[in-house]
Amino acid sequence: MKNKNKNLPAVKQTQEVTIQPEQSPMAIMEMAMNKNFDIDRIEKMLEIQEKWESNEARKAYHQDMSEFKTEHIIILKDKENKQYNSMYATHGNIVNTVSPILSKYGFSHKFDIEQEKELVKVTCVITHCKGHSESSFMFAPLDKSGSKNAIQQIKSTRTYLKSATFEDALGIAPVDDNFDDDGNGHNQPNIEYIDDKQKSTILDMVASTNTTEEEFLNYLKVDSIDNIPASIYNVAIAALNTKAEVLRKESENDSN
Repeated sequence: MKNKNKNLPAVKQTQEVTIQPEQSPMAIMEMAMNKNFDIDRIEKMLEIQEKWESNEARKAYHQDMSEFKTEHIIILKDKENKQYNSMYATHGNIVNTVSPILSKYGFSHKFDIEQEKELVKVTCVITHCKGHSESSFMFAPLDKSGSKNAIQQIKSTRTYLKSATFEDALGIAPVDDNFDDDGNGHNQPNIEYIDDKQKSTILDMVASTNTTEEEFLNYLKVDSIDNIPASIYNVAIAALNTKAEVLRKESENDSN
């Protein structure tokens, strides 16, 4: 009896490899080399892995950013623009108010600054802990308003663009009326207020800086210590620290 399998082609044995998400490129390459994969196939495997990780990082960024957007963030306008008789939020106030909340969801930020002659470009880069980044950039000429010197013109433009790009990248904005709600703080929806420990810290600092409680509440535009939103706690502390530093310097001058 003839062997019916005599003329059948040999079956080509193939080796498959499963890539785990947590594997490093070096581990993937070593595993592939042990299975005698050619370099083209190894590069393809690494490319697929990198695309997968990049997509997962992008999804994590947008998931946590959507959670960040649920926060009720109140940015106080803390300085007066005497030229236009209006209030505005300083860059430090904006960043100090938002950064603790931003970091809670795994985000950080940085600014890339470029300047060509009298044109300044500032890019705000928001980076998630998983590695994905997104950015917003703006251009502006040097701010020659008022009697600024050359350095002040540059600084003013950079500071303005930092605030503008930070707000744009995160979709935030200072409130128009400094949280002035006619003394009805608890009528605001979804607001988390300072806890007992934070309240105690504020009261101690108010007393140590010779500030009256009334003065402090008028500054924050709230009707009581209990009605201070947790989102502006850092702003309140920063203001009290500033006054404490002024008092310290005055005391040093008096002693000299």
